[in-house]
Amino acid sequence: MIGALTLEDTLRKRESWTVLDIGEERLPCFITYGDRAANAASPKPRHPRFAMLHVDAHECIIGPVFQYEEMGCPDCFLKRKATNLRDHEYRLGNAQSLLFGDVQMDVSLVLAGFRMLLGNAGHSGRLDYYRLDGREQMKRLSYWPAERCDRCSEGAPPDDARAFESAFREQLMYAYGDSYRKEDTRFPEELFSPDNADSNFIVYKDRNTQSFFSVSTFFRVGREEKYGIGIGSTTDYKSSERKSLFEALERYAGMHPRGRERWSIWASYEGVRQSGRHAIDPTVFIDDVTGTASSLITYTADQVLPWINAYSWNQRQAVYIPESLAYYKMDQGYKGARQRVYKGNSNGNALGTGILDSVYYACLELIERDAFLNHWYLRHTPAGIKLESIGNERIRYMIGRLELLGYSVKLFDITMDTGIPVIWALCLGQSRDQFAAYCTSAAHPDPEKAVLNALEEMLLAMEYYDTHTDEIREKAKRIRQEGVREVEDHPILYYLQEERHHFDFLFDSRMEDFRERFAEDYEKLHHCVIDLAEETAGLLDRLSNLFGDVLLVRQTPEGYTHIGLEAVKVLIPHLQQLWFGEEHRVLSMKRLQAAALFWERPMGDIQLAPHPFP
Repeated sequence: MIGALTLEDTLRKRESWTVLDIGEERLPCFITYGDRAANAASPKPRHPRFAMLHVDAHECIIGPVFQYEEMGCPDCFLKRKATNLRDHEYRLGNAQSLLFGDVQMDVSLVLAGFRMLLGNAGHSGRLDYYRLDGREQMKRLSYWPAERCDRCSEGAPPDDARAFESAFREQLMYAYGDSYRKEDTRFPEELFSPDNADSNFIVYKDRNTQSFFSVSTFFRVGREEKYGIGIGSTTDYKSSERKSLFEALERYAGMHPRGRERWSIWASYEGVRQSGRHAIDPTVFIDDVTGTASSLITYTADQVLPWINAYSWNQRQAVYIPESLAYYKMDQGYKGARQRVYKGNSNGNALGTGILDSVYYACLELIERDAFLNHWYLRHTPAGIKLESIGNERIRYMIGRLELLGYSVKLFDITMDTGIPVIWALCLGQSRDQFAAYCTSAAHPDPEKAVLNALEEMLLAMEYYDTHTDEIREKAKRIRQEGVREVEDHPILYYLQEERHHFDFLFDSRMEDFRERFAEDYEKLHHCVIDLAEETAGLLDRLSNLFGDVLLVRQTPEGYTHIGLEAVKVLIPHLQQLWFGEEHRVLSMKRLQAAALFWERPMGDIQLAPHPFP
């Protein structure tokens, strides 16, 4: 039996493996030490479950207990812990510095911790462990592996086509225009708490303004000096924190195929077809943009690419598409990052409490950006909204706040052929210490919520930028000389009064009453309860009738399913695509021709000034 005395001997000898007798179970245990580099890549025992123990100068990490065939292993746990190293733990590479001499701890507490872990396994998809500090205080924490790492067991490939088909057989009833998220879904707060320091890759930062609690959520990818970020801003702190975390997790799933890269197929387009698989020709995404942003297009027909599963809405079956169409910011060192069709972004990505709401809200985002960009490129004058005709008190409050900041507020209806209400909000500054023009937009089946979403984003931006206008002005001057490069450059360019003339096409709008303009939408809101599967399918049918096939990509990392989340990317080849940075400019001429036809007008000259989308 490996008891307290034997474990003491094992630790004194700095052994990396032992076997613990916990009750009736013999538990293999992998051991790491704070004063030497971990060797988590050691062969793991083919045992139903095994544990790890980490010993440091000021703490002992007891667990987790890993299941051999399940997600999570010592390697990914230690990598997560290394990412979150506190300053006094920092070590460089294989440095031989010693942090402590002989190990001093109450090993009976260590064994007690393992007994408790074996007796109470916790929640599915989470790996609990104990942190024993220098005062012999124990705290139970949770490690959430978002995906399988290279050292985890292989697992089974996800059947995404089946997941999509099952989702569209669900029956979820909602009031039309209400939130289509499942109300009973709650984030497990203990996983993302700042107290969960060893295994939590989330960092929070408050950035409050006069009207909002604004919370930023950062995550670090490995040890790279690269962070993802989510921002949530509402008048309620907990809602802001949740919204911020939601966005960060969406971006984490959408940047890189987290654990899914092991199922990619490397081949040319013809090679995929010859293997008997259905493949989408990548040229459908680039045929009408090659003349506009030729530097973006790196694809050739004989190019070997990583291909992934997608779901064709028109064909109702699994198809293969290039991986780079679904992910936009691959991790450093990933060979698939060098093989792309063109540089994408997060447009059309969504995180939800199920596949249906994820697909629906991803479509709303695509519809919003498409409408905004088509109006901008063709300088099409939309209908203006009489502000005094809006009765919603929250909308009136936000307009009042913006006016107190010195801005003139204008709202436009830029709804197009999809029929989903889309609102363009515009603020016009009155002095050189304000933005000459600042835009936001939003799409929502409830037109009042579309206005609220656009104004909420607007007010947050104006209150934030109002605190450092000199810095913004100087940056705008630099952008005017050098061109837009980053996401934030696009709106900041229009801080300058010299650039305001690009918005002149909006000022000839005919002004209309809000409720009269959206009378049909209000009728649906008052009398309609929808089945989300039918509503989402109907929207996809509309989009495919207008633009051709709609492709659904399930990005969901395996760990997300254990906390009730799904991530998707919706791809519509001939919809207007969003771009950031002049070198990434992409334009769908086919869509502009269709927009001109919808508005019954000639195309005319295309607006070449960088779009102002924030």
